[in-house]
Amino acid sequence: MSVQTVLRFAQKTDKTSLLAFLEEHWRTDHIFVTHPALLEWQHQHPDRPDTDLTFVVGEMVQEDGTSELVAALGYMPIRRFDPDEDFTEIALAIWKVRDDVQVPGLGIQMLKTLQRMKPAMIFAIGTSDIVRPMYQALGYTVGAMDHVALFGETLPDRGSIATGIPPSARRPLAVDDAVILRDIDPAHDVGAIDSLAKAGAPRKSWAYLVNRYFNHPYYRYTLKCVVVNHALDAVVIWRRVETPKGPILRIVDVIGAAESLCRCGAVLRDELKKAACDYIDLMAWGVDIAILCDGGFVSPTDFDNLILPNYFAPFVPKNIRIELAVKCGKDLVDRPVRLYRADSDQDRPATPSDLVTVG
Repeated sequence: MSVQTVLRFAQKTDKTSLLAFLEEHWRTDHIFVTHPALLEWQHQHPDRPDTDLTFVVGEMVQEDGTSELVAALGYMPIRRFDPDEDFTEIALAIWKVRDDVQVPGLGIQMLKTLQRMKPAMIFAIGTSDIVRPMYQALGYTVGAMDHVALFGETLPDRGSIATGIPPSARRPLAVDDAVILRDIDPAHDVGAIDSLAKAGAPRKSWAYLVNRYFNHPYYRYTLKCVVVNHALDAVVIWRRVETPKGPILRIVDVIGAAESLCRCGAVLRDELKKAACDYIDLMAWGVDIAILCDGGFVSPTDFDNLILPNYFAPFVPKNIRIELAVKCGKDLVDRPVRLYRADSDQDRPATPSDLVTVG
């Protein structure tokens, strides 16, 4: 009996077989398997939310018409959070071909299926050494995210989840009177924020921020304006993260000039004090980290003994290298490309304990 391999875009009717595939061939305890509603939220199609999911799936189709799912590539359109815009940027997520399927190049064929959509930008955060040569051969820029943190001036009584913290990390920081960190004022800030969000790559918008962060079903995010000399310079987005030694704050996205955070050390320490957190960290690519470090942030790159853990459930007490691949089309080639945790699926619930519905 002949067998044909077919690639197509997933529909919601594929959810059961997709979850079974992930459970058997990806991870039995993956959060999508244990909480399918999260899969539907993350992979809701911007144009066909009632019928489609943002996955490319591969099927082995028998001569009698029966089929079996053998591969899946998840993707997240930026338009997922603002369907009214014409943004075509997409982030890649889960990418798996069943180990026993001997179809040469099937994984690459799935990626090329997405490339035929001619997105202005494709990127993947959390890639591996194994696929790096493939991305390079396809013309992607590869690299790794930088990880930095700004610590409070004093060590909490409970200690710190970070280790090897240099004394300079808790040095006094001068207050920059030209910089303030304040809440968003929708009556006055929306236009400026929308312009900032559309100026970089990937492009975002005010509606994107509302739907991605304010309306998140499980996480409560804080969004603050960075105002420099009375002008809106950036919007910084963070959330509180619990660790075995107390909470930290984690910056997951920045709209505008992330480098302006170098002038925010003193006011960010005020936020740490209010939140009773030891430090605030940032993982980013395309940001001049040296500028942030001049303003009080520290990086494991500069201090060999410094460990800034990335995973807390379960806790992994070491620095984690998060690799990425990115490719921009001609429409975005002149824009600054900055990638953060929340641009892909690096900032989503990973365990059932994370699934505390915001209400």
